[in-house]
Amino acid sequence: MVKGLAETPCVVDAEGVLAEQDRMVYLLRVVDALEVRFQPIPGRNLYRVDSTDSPVVEFSPCRVNNSVMRPGRLFFKARYYEGEKEVDKSPGFLAWSSWLMARCKKELMADGATRTYWGREAVSLREASQLKLELW
Repeated sequence: MVKGLAETPCVVDAEGVLAEQDRMVYLLRVVDALEVRFQPIPGRNLYRVDSTDSPVVEFSPCRVNNSVMRPGRLFFKARYYEGEKEVDKSPGFLAWSSWLMARCKKELMADGATRTYWGREAVSLREASQLKLELW
């Protein structure tokens, strides 16, 4: 979350602000930083990243809660709508985000049964425990 929209905004902890964004981070290239757009959170002096038209990749790690493990997410939007016109994000961002996704798929372990990808630590934890896997 970002507090205020000054030239040097203050980044604040998102905990308790938007439960669905718990531990979510946005990955971006330094050259794209000024293109990131923000949306106000109603009733607060806080803003959230608008990933629809911002050059960002959303990342949240897998979550373990008591006896349940849920997969994380690595996702980006390649295009968006401005009015009724479909617009592609910048070629530089698309090349970088595609490279990032391909690299992650190469490094992570594919689970054909769930159609998800997992890091080695998450796979080890799943195999060594009695955690129930919940998909979204």
